[in-house]
Amino acid sequence: MTTGRRVLIGETVDSTDDYTAALEEALAAIIDVTERFEARKVITRAKELLMSNRKMTEPEAYRWIQKTAMDRRTPMLSIAETIVEGFGDGHPTDSPPVRG
Repeated sequence: MTTGRRVLIGETVDSTDDYTAALEEALAAIIDVTERFEARKVITRAKELLMSNRKMTEPEAYRWIQKTAMDRRTPMLSIAETIVEGFGDGHPTDSPPVRG
């Protein structure tokens, strides 16, 4: 026998409005995590590019992105995107062949 209550992620929901609000909150959390993951991928790629093209260590590359972002008062993601764009898309297969 049901009591008209639904369970969502361990919480009891008393009404459709509460259920909808809980779903919207869960969706917002998923979107936030996805956006942060995508940003982290771009920052990681920018670090790799700085490490290979500017001969920085990983901590130096991260700190350079971080400090540049602070100095320019812009998000680290924007700095990382600029780095990736500055080196093309940064994938080795897209770089011209080296001639000796």
